[in-house]
Amino acid sequence: MNLAINPVTTIRGDVGEGPLWNSKTKCVTWVDITGLLWHITEFDTGKTKTLQVPNMVGALIERESGGYLGAVKEGFAEINPLGGYDVFNEFLPITERMNDAKA
Repeated sequence: MNLAINPVTTIRGDVGEGPLWNSKTKCVTWVDITGLLWHITEFDTGKTKTLQVPNMVGALIERESGGYLGAVKEGFAEINPLGGYDVFNEFLPITERMNDAKA
């Protein structure tokens, strides 16, 4: 079997994690943990929206009601593409961080 692998985007992350596929929008969302960034890439065009966050995000889970829940440096947060970052459950020691997740 001969398999061709083509990148969807030219954006590279320092520590890229948590790819999340949305079949309705045909977008993949992923985080760059140490870069304090997250990306939403249109699969068909490769167009990518890059957003900054104030602290490390290990993974994102899309919410049916809109926005995302994030496994973040502090614990868990609500995150949205308009710039919202609201920690609602802070429990991690300062020396630890989230790494990856799936739901």
